[in-house]
Parts: sequence; C-alpha cells; structure tokens
Amino acid sequence: MRKLTVQGQLVRAGILWLLWCLLLGGCPINPDDRIPSALVGKWYPKQSPDTLAFEITSAGKIISGGMSYDLSVSGKTLRLKYEGGYFPEPIGYSISNGELNLTTYGTDSVYVKTRAYTVIFDSNGGSGTIPGPITVQAGYSITLPSGNGMSKNSAAFGGWDTEPDGTGTNYAAGSSFTPSGNITLYARWDVIPFDSVTTLADKLAWLETYAQNNASYILEVNADENIKPHTLFYYDYNYPYYKSVTITLRGGGASAGDSNRTISLSSNGTMFWVGSGVTLILDNNITLQGRSGNTNSLVWVNSGGTFIMNEGSAITGNTYTPSYGGSSGCGGVYVSGDYNGVSGTFTMNGGAISGNSGGGVYLNFGTFTMNGGEISGNTGSGVSVNGTFTMAGGEISGNTGRGVYVDGTFTMEGGTISGNTGSGVSVGYGTFTMEGGTISGNTGSGVYVVGYYNATFTMNGGEISGNTSSYFGSSSGGNGGGVYVNGTFTMAGGEISGNTASYFGSSSGGNGGGVYVNGTFTMAGGEISGNTASYFGSGSGGNGGGVYVGSSAIFRIVTGTVYGSDAAEGLRNNASNNNNGAALYNYGGTAQRGTFSGETWTSKGDLSITNNTIRVVDGEVE
Repeated sequence: MRKLTVQGQLVRAGILWLLWCLLLGGCPINPDDRIPSALVGKWYPKQSPDTLAFEITSAGKIISGGMSYDLSVSGKTLRLKYEGGYFPEPIGYSISNGELNLTTYGTDSVYVKTRAYTVIFDSNGGSGTIPGPITVQAGYSITLPSGNGMSKNSAAFGGWDTEPDGTGTNYAAGSSFTPSGNITLYARWDVIPFDSVTTLADKLAWLETYAQNNASYILEVNADENIKPHTLFYYDYNYPYYKSVTITLRGGGASAGDSNRTISLSSNGTMFWVGSGVTLILDNNITLQGRSGNTNSLVWVNSGGTFIMNEGSAITGNTYTPSYGGSSGCGGVYVSGDYNGVSGTFTMNGGAISGNSGGGVYLNFGTFTMNGGEISGNTGSGVSVNGTFTMAGGEISGNTGRGVYVDGTFTMEGGTISGNTGSGVSVGYGTFTMEGGTISGNTGSGVYVVGYYNATFTMNGGEISGNTSSYFGSSSGGNGGGVYVNGTFTMAGGEISGNTASYFGSSSGGNGGGVYVNGTFTMAGGEISGNTASYFGSGSGGNGGGVYVGSSAIFRIVTGTVYGSDAAEGLRNNASNNNNGAALYNYGGTAQRGTFSGETWTSKGDLSITNNTIRVVDGEVE
C-alpha cells in the first residue's frame, strides 16, 4: 500500500482524492444510499487552498480532474463505482466544523475542508432595510437581492458595485453572482438630474449629496412649501474642506400674478444655516415665514458664509425665544464671525425684514451692508451691531426697541432711519459715523450715545430731524431730542434740525432740543436749527433749544452755527422756559470756542447762556 501524507493545515483539497482512493485500492458501495448534505460541496486541501481537489454533488457524483464517479454512502463509509463495478475498498469519513477526514487502513488519512465566502451588502449612504449578508460555498453562485426597502435622497437604486464610488464592477439586482472571496457589494445610486427634482425640500436634499464645488444652483419655487431647518454647508475632502456653492431662491408660477411663494418653517430652528463657502441669495418673489415661539433666527449666516437679499424677497413672522435663557439673537437674520477675523456677510439690496420678534438683524462679529430694502415693524432693534454695519441705502423704520443699536461699528452713508421707538440709533460700546442719510421721526432721541467705554458718534454729513425725546412722570427725562451724548460726539457737517425734547412732570427734563451734552461734544461744522426744548409741570426744564451742556459736560465749537431766537422762523431754536438759552444753555459744564492742534485744544473764549445765534469759524465768533 502506498501511504499518502498531507503536510500542514488542510482546507479543501488540492489532492486528487480519487487517485488517492485508487492507490489505496477501491471501495464497493451501495448506490441506493443517499448523499448527506454535509458532504455536498467543493473540497480543497489546506496546503493548497486555491486548488480544487474534488466536488461532491447532491446527485451523488464525485468529480475530480475532469472525471466523474458515482458515489454511495453507507453509514460513515464512502464507496466509489467505476465502469466495471465498485471499488472494493471502502473509505471511512468523518466531518467536524466543515473539515472532512478521509481514512483507510487505520491510520492513513487526508484532511480537506469546504471553503465558504460571505457577501456583505452596504447601503452606501442610503437608508432603510439593508439586505443581510449571504454565505455561499466557494464556486457556487447567489442571486443578488433587489434594492427594495432602501432609498437615498435624489437617487435611484442601480444595482450593486464592488466599489463605493461606482468605479468597480456593477451587477444588476436579481443577477447571478459567484464570489471568489469574502466581499462587500455597495449599493449603486444613480443621481436624479437636478432639473428633474421638483419640490424645494427635494432640491435641498439633492444639494446635500451632490452639490459641486464652484457651482451655482437656481432653486425656483413654484408652490408654497413647508420645510424643516436646513444646514447649507457642503464638505469637501480637499483644503479648505468646504465647497464653494451659490444657491439662488426665487418664486415662480404659471403667471406673473401667481409667482410670489412663501416658504414656511415646519419646526423650531433656523430655516437656513449658511456655512463657509456658501452664498444664499433670496431673489424675487420669495417670502421666508417663521414661527411663533421659535428658538432661533430664521436665517443664520455663519463665519465664511454669505447671504444676499434682493428686491421682492421677505423675511417675516419669526418670534425668537432663546431656549437657553440668553438674549443674543434676533427673529430675522443672525450674522456671526469668529475670533480669527472671518465673518459671515449679509448684503441687503432690497426686500423686507419685518414683523419679527427679537429684532430684525443681529451682528455678532458679522458684516452687514444695506444698499436698499426695508427693516421695519420688528419687536426689538431693527439692527443690533456687534460687528460691522454699513448703511448706504434703504429704510429702517417702525421698530420697537431702537432702529439701530451699536456695540460695534456702524457707518451710515445713506438711507433713512425713521419712526422707531427707543431712539433712531443708540450707541452703547461702539462707534457710529454718519456720512449721509436721514435719521428722522424717531422717539427717544434721534441718536442716543449711551457712553459705555467711550462710545463715539461722528457726524460728517446727513440730517437728524424731527425726532422726539419725551417723558411723562415724576422722574427726570425727556432730554436730547436730536442727539443725547453721554460719550463723545463730533459734528463736522450735516444738520440737526426740527427735533423736540419735552417733559411733563414734577422733576426736571425737556432740555436740549437739538443736542443734550452729558459727555463731550465737539462741533467742527454743520448747523443746529429749528429745535425745541419744552417743559410743562411744577419742576424745571425746557432749557437749551439748540444745545444743553450738563454739569461736568464739555461743549467745544471750532466751526458751525447754532441758531437762536433771533434767527428766521424755521431756523431758530426755541426754549420754552422763558426762552432760556434758545441757542445754548450751560448748566455748570464747559462751553468754549477755539481750535485744535492735533488733539490739543486751545480755547479762544467761553460761551455763555444765550438766546442768540452762535456762529463760529475757526474759533472766532462772526
């Protein structure tokens, strides 16, 4: 007898089992015995796991080296049949954990194993029910499952692929697949073309997955829609790790009269959070509708993001209620920045931000440029500035809680701030420069310079007119109809006219119809005219129709005109307390004319309480 020795661990043979059987001397069998299922399959030797030794079929065949023999099993014995009959020598077998042990003549044995492969299915970004893994013996095939139960935004299931990006070999669902090893097949998702997506919600979902870098997308909204909060930020694996994407929202419809569309927020949060690299444009005929009791601003522009509003767009009806008990935020648009100097940017060319609670626009290290449009009827400040705000046009009107509150930098080049309560502009910790435009018809002073940490107001042009500071009660108040100065006010040009400070009560107030100085006021140009200081009651007040200088306050005039009661009607300032200081009233402070050399002040004389016009040029009275 020839002894066969197999070295190492065996895994499905690489040995011609039939040849080995023949060398050992044949095996008579009973052809009526059934083939146990545990024997069916392909068997490989462990020392040569890629070489097929033999295959046992469920039909009772054993196949090896292109030859096929009938196989019979009796108990734990295998027998082979050849053309002339059965081989006389039986082969004993045992199976444990997929390993087949074949023995003859006692100790002579060979071990082979089945080889099985596992096919794992990956949804590849899809959601739903994912097919479970399938294990199959080597050399056998499976039928690939369908994609039923799985879905992906803006994509259709297109079969299975060997690579997640679809660049491998693709197999159709339902097709036959024979694995050559353990493998993961990835769902292939075929992108639905952007132009084929209809609703706004679906278009936004499409962008989440398929937005391209340096691309622009127009999202035309043809019907009113409710949408959840959306984050507009598209990650890129290459530096700077975000995609540059421009999104334009505009209304559309079957006819010109049916094109204005309202997008309503369906749950609390920010409707559009605009991240780095993203530009969101609200174009014509689009209204963003907020929610009552919302916990965030309707639009949030993060550092590196850009938001643009054009004519025909609107942001309205959002009530901001901070969930964390704080106060920073607003109902309309929140623009933030970071400590590295990267800010979010908001440009308003047109449109309206109105009817929001918590304010219209809030800048937290952000940048806002207003070229047109309207910010009106908001509860809270129209604009809160803890960043940089430039107003070149448009209107801020009818807001309760100030038109503009400045803790950052505000430059007014044009436009109108009117009809707001709590002051037109209030300067807290920041700087306000007025180059042009009009501040008119506000209550609580046209400009109120609160004076925290050297708040500064510089007026180089423009007009502050028709504003009113009034108080009814037993305390003092109602001062500074045009400008109230606790900080620093420099007037180099422009006009302060037709403002009123009024008081009704038993204490004091109604002083400084044009300017009330409780800090430092330097006049280097411009005119103060037609203002009124009025008082009604049992106390005192109604002084300084043009300028009122409080105790410890400073008023210096280099060049400019403060009209008195001797001026023509329409120009003269008025003080109702026996015309006491129609032009200037000094209540124990410093009032002088003179010049500056750098920051050094040279006085050319004191100014007394007067009803007459004060006209000074380069420190000299004319």
